[in-house]
Amino acid sequence: YADTPSDILTIKYVDGWGTEANGDWGTGTGGPLPAETSIKIFVAPVNDPPTLDMPTEPLIVAEEGAHPVLVGGKYIQVDDKQDLDNGWHNDDKLEVTLSAYEHGTTTGSGKLTVDAIHAGLKQPSDGDHQLVLKGTREQINAALKTLQYEAKAGCESRTEIDLTVDVDDLDNGSLTATDKNEYAHGTLTIFVNDENSPPEIILPAQPVVLNEDDTDQAITGISVN
Repeated sequence: YADTPSDILTIKYVDGWGTEANGDWGTGTGGPLPAETSIKIFVAPVNDPPTLDMPTEPLIVAEEGAHPVLVGGKYIQVDDKQDLDNGWHNDDKLEVTLSAYEHGTTTGSGKLTVDAIHAGLKQPSDGDHQLVLKGTREQINAALKTLQYEAKAGCESRTEIDLTVDVDDLDNGSLTATDKNEYAHGTLTIFVNDENSPPEIILPAQPVVLNEDDTDQAITGISVN
């Protein structure tokens, strides 16, 4: 617990006048006698769940290249204010697991990355589609501001991806053995648009030769793709 008690309970008691001897109240000396003591009260903290703040609108990305996970100027961010800001936590670490799945499945899709400067936060994961970060609240939020998603090649137009975010507070707000880890969960929808390539015009392999007097000659071999 904290060194400073949350409160102090003071108990004061004053006895009756004089003393009792052989069943009779005597006069005693000095009049009523007081006694006083106090009890320090410490409030044991309980572990509160972490919080997760993330975009509510879907993220739309192109098939090619890596794209910041940023929607309307809003990044994914985590907190555990009730535990981390009261000074009574047993650790200041959080663990965040980000996973990109094909919509409605547990099939990983694409690649999640953060800037190399945050590599020290990375933990073992199930593959490129998953990213596990462990560190302080400030370290993780700084890393999440560099989070990028890269779609796998060959996505069909308007492919839907579920980016799930799971926050584990690692039981950081408890000083007793009876508490347990608390969690937060959220999902961000990502739509992947396939690359918009220019159309292809296919022309005849040979030049078209027209007779001067033939105004109805067909031109064949032209198509678009």
